[in-house]
Amino acid sequence: MKAVSRSLLDLPVEIKMRNSNPVQGKGYTPPNMASPFFEGLGCYDMAVPGNLDQFLDQLCVSDPHQRYGATGDYGA
Repeated sequence: MKAVSRSLLDLPVEIKMRNSNPVQGKGYTPPNMASPFFEGLGCYDMAVPGNLDQFLDQLCVSDPHQRYGATGDYGA
């Protein structure tokens, strides 16, 4: 999971900016002056069917290893 998280945060800023949410303060949080070492991506209510897939689609994650690593679904 750490490798998947790192690979998602290594994506270009233009792609990370697609991670948006209608809730204020959710979605992509870029590093800023107040917290230069914090960067985050957000998946709102990932227990709801389809929300995690929507999150991965926003980030154009098509690599099966990344997708399955994030979801924990290895087809077993």
